[in-house]
Amino acid sequence: LLSILSEVAAASLLLWVCQSVGWTWTATAAAGWESRPRSAAWVRLLSSFGVGLWIVSVAVMLWGMAIGLGFEKIVILWFALIAGGVRSAGPLLGCYRSALGGRRRGGLENAGLFMLVMLVCAGLVFALVPPLFTDTVRYHLGVPNAWWRDGAIHKLPQFSEQHLVMMWQHASLLLLGIGQPSGAKVFCFLAFPSTLAALGILVNARCGRAAAWFSIFMLGATPTFFGNSVLGGVDAGLAFFSAMALLFFFSPATTYDLRPTTYAWIGVMAGLAFCTKWQGLALLPGLAAAGLLGR
Repeated sequence: LLSILSEVAAASLLLWVCQSVGWTWTATAAAGWESRPRSAAWVRLLSSFGVGLWIVSVAVMLWGMAIGLGFEKIVILWFALIAGGVRSAGPLLGCYRSALGGRRRGGLENAGLFMLVMLVCAGLVFALVPPLFTDTVRYHLGVPNAWWRDGAIHKLPQFSEQHLVMMWQHASLLLLGIGQPSGAKVFCFLAFPSTLAALGILVNARCGRAAAWFSIFMLGATPTFFGNSVLGGVDAGLAFFSAMALLFFFSPATTYDLRPTTYAWIGVMAGLAFCTKWQGLALLPGLAAAGLLGR
């Protein structure tokens, strides 16, 4: 039990670090959501997670190439990242209160929320299982483990996958470095509830609450999405950033006043989707075509 709690706590700490580091850079992310304060808080939290993840992954990459890897070096990097986001801790906590508090829910909504929590908890149980899937062992966690074994981030000729984007894999080194391999899987799994949250915000804004709940459960219970989310790969991360790009594209700000700020955030999230998996590049022509046809 203590091992499970430590894995979940480590992944949660990395989530908090990503959000606190990315907080300052996402001040404009919730522009256009002023009439929906709770949705605005969720948009800010999700955006901070995405941007902060990129910052953390780049920091780990540069640190691993220039300084090297080892337990003491990873601990120093942990403290440096925590110190870098410590000033955002208060506003971030307040944003969580705004996102989770407020409006009263009816009986059906409470039942739906309970079922959603059970779905996420079921996925968390699978995510805590030690990595067994071939791609996870060989690539998603295999490459970071090889770097950790060698004490530095460097070119690995025997791994062709190393030449693909490695954003989530770089961040997972922070957890592998403190002996939390299942925590790295749990961290990748956090993209699953984050994707559901982004989808719920978008559909609720466009089609209403009932449609939002329906969409969340339809996506969350889809075997392909649920199964890939618990394996420790980056497919759920690709889905998360794709959902965020669509959220900004179809947000109230984009629809009614066509703010340049919102279009910038579409590009940021589409770029982070590409940084997660190269298939994310397909978002750009699709969004560009939709934008041209919508004019």
